Amino acid sequence: QGAGIPPSAYEPLAKALQQAASFPLWFAAPEFPGDSAAVPGALTTGMARAKKGLAAAGMPSNATLFFGGHSLGGAMLPDYVKDKEPTAAGMVLMGAFLTRAFKTGVTSEGRPQVEFPVPTLTIGGELDGLCRLTRVAEALYSQITFSADPSAAARSMPVTVIEGMNHMQFASGEPPKLVKLRDLRPEVSEDDAHALVAADALAFLE
Repeated sequence: QGAGIPPSAYEPLAKALQQAASFPLWFAAPEFPGDSAAVPGALTTGMARAKKGLAAAGMPSNATLFFGGHSLGGAMLPDYVKDKEPTAAGMVLMGAFLTRAFKTGVTSEGRPQVEFPVPTLTIGGELDGLCRLTRVAEALYSQITFSADPSAAARSMPVTVIEGMNHMQFASGEPPKLVKLRDLRPEVSEDDAHALVAADALAFLE
């Protein structure tokens, strides 16, 4: 979750995902101290509570696991997945991206190449004032365009952009102060933004 954004703000997006999915989709948004995934240890303990809660609610123990993160939560998530969940089926970053720390590979042309052990979908918003479109474009180039096999990379490390969507529209409700100051004005409704995110995410999950 984004800094200062409560887990409940992701319920509308979760419902859009579940309503559009052709399979049973369980969803949990971890709760962090101060609504910040950056608190040391918060992500690990929050994920453990979320998985325990899903199991108690009836999610099968052999369910396929995907992890998703928005904003600051998306920035923190890759390290958690790499270290704690390297066999996960996939990861979805929303208004976030794999940082340059993961450019540990090199293309045949000598360009830095992103390497990550888990398939990852990056979704950006065209009018995201915090996770800027140029940084999402960099993800496209370093994950797909310069890959030795762009077609395979597009399947395992896809990058999409939702036209007219801003940063806060991955969630719902009142934006925290920083988002309110820096985000751009959206050109699509929140419901439409959620439906478009759900479509991109489900194409990856399925």
